[in-house]
Amino acid sequence: MVLGLTAHLWPYRAGGAGPTDAHDRAWRLTETLKHYRAVRAAAGLAPRHDRFPDTPLLGTTFLLRGHPVLEPAGAELPPAVRHVGPCWWEPEPSSTEPVPDSKPLAYVHLGRTFGGASLWPRLNAAFTSGTYRAVVELGRSGAPEAAADADLIVGRRPWMGPLVDRADLVLTNATSAPVLAALLRGKPLLVAPNGSEQQVLAAGCLRAGVARRLPEPGASAAELRAAVETTARDPRLRARAEEIGGLLAEGKSETRAADAVESAAH
Repeated sequence: MVLGLTAHLWPYRAGGAGPTDAHDRAWRLTETLKHYRAVRAAAGLAPRHDRFPDTPLLGTTFLLRGHPVLEPAGAELPPAVRHVGPCWWEPEPSSTEPVPDSKPLAYVHLGRTFGGASLWPRLNAAFTSGTYRAVVELGRSGAPEAAADADLIVGRRPWMGPLVDRADLVLTNATSAPVLAALLRGKPLLVAPNGSEQQVLAAGCLRAGVARRLPEPGASAAELRAAVETTARDPRLRARAEEIGGLLAEGKSETRAADAVESAAH
C-alpha cells in the first residue's frame, strides 16, 4: 500500500496527454525502477520478477492524493492506482507567525531543484520594489539566497495552512503539499517546476485552470512582478481553484484511504 503523490507519474493504462507525455512517463518509470533495483541489491535482496514491470512501485494499491481532474482527459490509470483525495494533515502551529500586513502576501514553497534552475534569482526580482511581500518556506531545499533588499520572510516550518490562508496566491515548484494546500483553500498557483513530480503536477494544474507558469529564468523583474500580481488578481483562476478545492474536500479522503487499507488487508 502506497500513499503520497498527487498526480500519477508513470504510464497510463490507456490515453494520456500525447506521445511526448507517454515517452516522458515511460522514461520516468525506467529510471525509477533502476533506483528501486539498486536499493534492493544494496539491501541484499534478490531481484524481483513481477508479471508487470511497474508493480514493485505500485504495491497492492497506490493511493493518489489528488483528483481525476488533475490527470489528462481520458487517461486510464493502471488497475492498482486510485484517487482517494488529499488526506490532509499538518501539525497545529504553536503560534501564528507575525507577518506585517502593510503589503498583500504571497506564499512561496521551494522544492528540490534536481539540477534545474533555482527560484531564488526570480524570487529576488519578483519581490523587490513590488506590490507583494512573500513568506518563503524552504522545505527540503538548500540554504536561502534572499537578496538584502527583497521583501522576503524566509524560514522552515512544519505547517503552512495559516500562511496560505492569509496569502493571495501560492508560488511553488509544484510539489504535492503546497499544491494541495493552495487548492484546499481556493488559492491560485504560480508554478515553476523542475524535476520529479513537479513537471507532472504543474502540467496538471495548468490543464485544470488553477495555475499560471512563472516566467522562465532571464525574464525581467517587471515581468516577474506582473506574473505575481496578475495571478493573484485573476478571478477565473481563483474560481477554478475554489471549485477543485471543493471537489478535493468533498472526497472524504481519509475514509477512502482507510477502506483501501482494509480491502488490501483482506
